[in-house]
Amino acid sequence: MDIKPIHYDLELNIDKNFMQYNGKINIELIVENSEKDSTIDLLSDNKVPSNRTNKIELNCSSQIKIQNCTCIIAYKPHDITFHHNTPQSNQKESKSTMKKKKNGNKKNKKKKKNKNSDDFVISEKVLPTLLSIESKTSFSKSFATPVLISINFEGTISHHIRGGMHGIYFDPQTKTLGTLFEPQFARYAFPCFDETHLKTTFQLKLSFVSSPKRIALSNTSSNTEVQKKENTIIEYVKIKDPIPLYCIAFTIGDYFNPLNFHYSGDLKNIKLYVLNSSYKKLQGTKPTIPNDINFNYETMERFCEDAIRFSIEFMEKYTKFPMTLVDQELQVVIVPQLPLGGMEHHGCIFILENVFLEDGIDEIMEMIAHEIVHYWFGNRIGLPFWLKEGLAQYFEKNISDAFFKRRASNLPKKKQDLKTESAFKQLLEQCGSVKGTSNTEKASRMFSNAMYNNSCEIIKMMVAKYGESKFKISIRMLCTLFFDKYCNERNFVNLFQTER
Repeated sequence: MDIKPIHYDLELNIDKNFMQYNGKINIELIVENSEKDSTIDLLSDNKVPSNRTNKIELNCSSQIKIQNCTCIIAYKPHDITFHHNTPQSNQKESKSTMKKKKNGNKKNKKKKKNKNSDDFVISEKVLPTLLSIESKTSFSKSFATPVLISINFEGTISHHIRGGMHGIYFDPQTKTLGTLFEPQFARYAFPCFDETHLKTTFQLKLSFVSSPKRIALSNTSSNTEVQKKENTIIEYVKIKDPIPLYCIAFTIGDYFNPLNFHYSGDLKNIKLYVLNSSYKKLQGTKPTIPNDINFNYETMERFCEDAIRFSIEFMEKYTKFPMTLVDQELQVVIVPQLPLGGMEHHGCIFILENVFLEDGIDEIMEMIAHEIVHYWFGNRIGLPFWLKEGLAQYFEKNISDAFFKRRASNLPKKKQDLKTESAFKQLLEQCGSVKGTSNTEKASRMFSNAMYNNSCEIIKMMVAKYGESKFKISIRMLCTLFFDKYCNERNFVNLFQTER
C-alpha cells in the first residue's frame, strides 16, 4: 500500500506559560495499492507505512497524547481504532541494564528519571513511536483513494535547551518559543508522516497569549487576528509550495524588523528580524575580519542585506531557477537558541545569534549563503540529507569567495590527485548511512562535522571527475527534472553520467 500525504492543516493552541499545547491536525492522503517496498525511517529503523491495506502508521512521539482520531475514506466516515506502538528495536534493553534494575536498591527506585539527556538533539528516554490507525476494511478502495485523517492531541513544550531542542522548545531566558523539525523531529510536535522525501502543502493556525511586543514569525507572511476578550493572537499561515515537513517552522518572541529591503526579480521583499533584547548586542559586534577581506560596512544589518542579496543572485544565475515564494517575501530571523548555526526553513530562515557574536565575518557570510542554497537543494528539490548538505557546503564557499572578491579556495582536485574509486565508494557509504546503536547516535552522526565535510568532499570529487562545466549543466538539469520532487542518490549520479 502506497501512502502519499498531500496536505496538512494544523491548529495549535499554546498555553500562556508556554508549557503545553493542544492541537488538531487534518491530513489529506492519497492511498494506492502498490507492491513497492516501504521506505525506511532513518531514526527508528522501521518501515513506514505498513504494507497492510487496513492499517496506516504515522510517526508520533510517545510524548504526544492522542485524544481523538477520525477517518474519512473515499468521502465516507469509517470506524477505526488507534494506539501508540513502540518499535521493538527501541524496546530492547541490554543485559547490564536489566541487572541494574533487578539489583537496584530502594533509593534508586525512588530516584526520578531525567527525561532529557545532555546529548545533542534527542533523548534516549523519549523514543519515537508509531501511531497505528486500523480500519475493518481496506484504506485503498480504488486506484487512488482519498483519505482524510483528523487527530486531536496534546503536547509538551521542551524547556531543556541543551538536550531537548527538537520539536517545539522554549527558551526561558529570552522567553522565546521556537521549532526544530530537521531531520525527522516534526513527530515530536504533532502526528505526521515524518519522512524527508515526502513533500506536501501546509496550513497552520497558531494561537497564543498576546503581549505588547510579542509576535509570531513563520514560513510566510501571516494574517493576524486578535481576540481582545481572550487576549489571544491567532496567526494564519498558508504554504502552497510542496515542501518536506522539516522546512516548516515558527517562532514567537519579542521580535522587531530593523531591515526591510526590496529585491529585483520574483522575490520582491526581504525582511530581517531580531529580538529587541539582542539588537544592541549585535549593533556593537565587531567580527573578526581576515586580511584578504575588504569590509567597509557601518552596520551588521547592511552587511546582511548585501550578503543575502548576493547569495540569491549567485544561485539564481548558477541554476537558472529563480527563488519564488508564494507571498514573494523571504524572512531571515536571528534566533537566540538553536542547536545548529542555522536552519533553512522555507521562506523563514533561522540563524543563531551567536554566529554574529562569536564568528568571523567570512563564517557569517558562509552561514547565510549555506541556508539560502538550501532553497534549491533540500526545500524545492528533495535530496538525501548528506547530499543536500554536501551541495550547500560546496556552494557556500564559492559564494563567500565571490562575494569578498578573493581567489577561489574551493577548487576541485586535479584528476591525477583524485582518490581511488574504492575510497570514493567508502566515503559515499559513510555519508549515505546513518546506522547506529541508538537514536542519539544516529542523529548525532547526521549533524557531525565529519558528515558535512565528507559530503562536501564527494561533491568536489564529482566536480573534478566530470569537470566544472558538466557539473553546472547537470545541476541545471537537476533543477529542471526534480523541482518540487525528490531525487535519490542513483538519479543524482545518473544526471552526471548521461551524455549530452
